[in-house]
Amino acid sequence: KPYAFAFQPLFPDANTFIQDGSHVLITYRADRLNSVSAATYLGAPSSLRPNQKIDQLILDGDMMKLAPPLRDTLTIRTSLCSTRFTHNPILLQLLNWEKHTPEMLIQLMQEFPFIGENEITKYLRDIFDALFSILVSNINQSGELDLHVFNSLVTVLLIVQDRRFSNFQPVLDVYIERHFNFATAASHLIHSMNRLLINPASLESAKPLRSAMKVWHYIFKFIARSRELQKAKELSIAGGATAEHLETKFKRELRSHLSEVTRLMSTSSPAAIIGTQTIALQHFHTILPELAKLFSTVELVSIVTTFANAVTAVKGKIVIWKLIMYLHIVKSFLFDNPQSRPLLVEAVVIWIKPHFGQYDPYAHTHTSDSESVKDAARVSWLESIRLCVTIIAVMLDKLQQSLVNPAVLADRHALEQEQENVDCLLSLLPR
Repeated sequence: KPYAFAFQPLFPDANTFIQDGSHVLITYRADRLNSVSAATYLGAPSSLRPNQKIDQLILDGDMMKLAPPLRDTLTIRTSLCSTRFTHNPILLQLLNWEKHTPEMLIQLMQEFPFIGENEITKYLRDIFDALFSILVSNINQSGELDLHVFNSLVTVLLIVQDRRFSNFQPVLDVYIERHFNFATAASHLIHSMNRLLINPASLESAKPLRSAMKVWHYIFKFIARSRELQKAKELSIAGGATAEHLETKFKRELRSHLSEVTRLMSTSSPAAIIGTQTIALQHFHTILPELAKLFSTVELVSIVTTFANAVTAVKGKIVIWKLIMYLHIVKSFLFDNPQSRPLLVEAVVIWIKPHFGQYDPYAHTHTSDSESVKDAARVSWLESIRLCVTIIAVMLDKLQQSLVNPAVLADRHALEQEQENVDCLLSLLPR
């Protein structure tokens, strides 16, 4: 015959699932169990709070008379494994965002990073739907929630990009291609990026901007997909002329963003800005496939060359990252395109020419520098030479493939163009 009973609600606050971890359950006397109704015991506490004692419990008269608590307790440990239920109140509030005011949503976005990575990855689609719904909703007509939602989006994208959660990247790609359905989100995303770029060196903007640039390609995937959906709507509702006007307006917005990025790359102070510039160099090539969906080949080459020309640094690690970016560009689809290849060959030759030639200690170091600094400068110069030679090797390899291509051999104009490309590279040989 049972001498005691304990209970644990799965939804303690009627909304969120019981938290993972240990729970010290209160045991109640079971001598008169048949007399205790469910309503009576469910109104009593089920577990002790940290450092709480049995004699500190407050129980109603019926419970004390029919089933008083014992001094013994029972400890259980729970762990939720579910794709339907959450034990995180912040996440639950986000998924039910329609019930909250803009002020409450701002508070919610500020608490969003504390949800936990495992919990976020379980609800990727629901979270993206909620965040983008807030972004394009009527309560955000003035755009006051843009940056808060954007920072939360970046938090999710950084988790997905993390090596530990790389198996969720295909899930995100499928979401963008098949389930994302927010045609007006592009402008909000561009606007948020531009707000961070207004004063990129400030303490308030630097960290979120760097985080956003680490997931730049995903942000642009959302922008490109959003624009695709919006364009389809415009053509069906507005017709050709209006749709063309809206396309021009969108491109102007996007060019404004890219101009802000170029301005960032040409800034030389404060010194901490180099960290942000380095991250931009590391990730710029990843947005090119998405930009190719929005701009013509010639426009895209112009964007690439403008960005690259803005980086004027000639010393330090940033030079290495600049050369690595050039290498990514010549390895990309952009260099494979016969229309953009001549423009890129000419630009790349100009970019890498200053990095050839003999090592000049006076150009790379100061007389007051220590031996270790001088050694580091020489190693950096050697690394630059190695990268430049690799860039030339990749270009020559691709040009060779074009020169033996039957389609190119059959087209006199195309063959002459490829030969001119090789001639352009020859100008580097004396160096």
